[in-house]
Amino acid sequence: MQKIPSEYPLTQAEVSSFSETSSHAEVLAFIEALRDLGGRSLQITDFGNTPEGRVLPLLVLSNR
Repeated sequence: MQKIPSEYPLTQAEVSSFSETSSHAEVLAFIEALRDLGGRSLQITDFGNTPEGRVLPLLVLSNR
């Protein structure tokens, strides 16, 4: 398995050796950590809400 450099954000699955999955709040925190890296090719928006009112994030990674 490839080791991920510690300066990059990790998902809950990666942190737990893939024994857990991320909660909605953890996903949003992960996305914010990606945003904080400042990559110009990452665009973050949303595409609606769940029936419970939680935002559905949409990430696009592209050089164009």
